[in-house]
Amino acid sequence: MLKTTKAILLSLTMLAAGSAIASESTPDLTVFASKDAQGSVWNSRTDQPEYQVTYKVTINNMSKEAYTPDKGKKMCFFLFNSQGRQVKNYGIQYELYAPYKAMESRNGIAMFTSQDASLFDLPFVKLGLGDTCLTAATK
Repeated sequence: MLKTTKAILLSLTMLAAGSAIASESTPDLTVFASKDAQGSVWNSRTDQPEYQVTYKVTINNMSKEAYTPDKGKKMCFFLFNSQGRQVKNYGIQYELYAPYKAMESRNGIAMFTSQDASLFDLPFVKLGLGDTCLTAATK
């Protein structure tokens, strides 16, 4: 019985330590987004039209610590729906990349483009950080 109790306590301790490490490495950021405008994009070289939608976003650093997006902490946005379709942003307003103080909020624009008109039907915006921005594929 004593071995079982020790094993359970050790497991709980490891689980708690893992949670603490995860919370330290993951910033507490909340994103509010509302559709700003719909439009189109056209490029003279490719002669390909694309649909465009922009969202006004507010990022709140809910942490008691500062957060600085940088080369090691890439930042991007995804427009997505509950069926798994997603589109990575085409552009982000520069001010959103500035350092965030603890409990600070910042507003800006995120732009999305696609050759598929269903872009306009994707209702949710989420924030991507780090490798998620580098390896994400548009579905």
